[in-house]
Amino acid sequence: MFTKQDQRWVFHKDALAQDAGPGVTRRVLAYNSQLMCVENHFEQGAVGPAHSHPHTQITYVASGRFAFTIDGETHEVGPGDTLLKTDGVVHGCTCLEAGVLLDIFNPGRARAGAPFMLSRYPLASWVISSRLSRSILRQGSHT
Repeated sequence: MFTKQDQRWVFHKDALAQDAGPGVTRRVLAYNSQLMCVENHFEQGAVGPAHSHPHTQITYVASGRFAFTIDGETHEVGPGDTLLKTDGVVHGCTCLEAGVLLDIFNPGRARAGAPFMLSRYPLASWVISSRLSRSILRQGSHT
C-alpha cells in the first residue's frame, strides 16, 4: 500500500515497493510536509540518472558500493557513508555492488494520488509514472 502523509507508523512489509527504473526499487517510508524518508534498492550496474531538485537530500549508504557524482565531483562510497545534496545541485549514481540507499528529503513533498513528486526524478519520471499507475490500478485505489 502507499504510505500516507503524516502516517506515524510505517512498517516495511506494508510499504509499496515501486519500480523506479531498470534495476532500482523504491519504497516511500515515513513522511510529512517537512521530511521524507525513501529506501532505494539498487542492482549492480543500475543507474540513478543525473538530476536536480529544489530541496535538500541526504543519502545514507546502508549497503553496497556506488559511484556518486555531486556537482561534477565523483567519489566511490560504501556502507556507513553519507552524502549531502543541496537545493538545485546536479547529482546521480551508478551502483557498483548491489545495495541499499536511504534518502531523507527536506522539505518532504507529496502529490495527490502518489506519495512523492515524480518531477524529483525527471529523467526517470516516465518509467515511475507508468509503473506507478499500473500499481494503483492493480490495488484498486483511485486516489
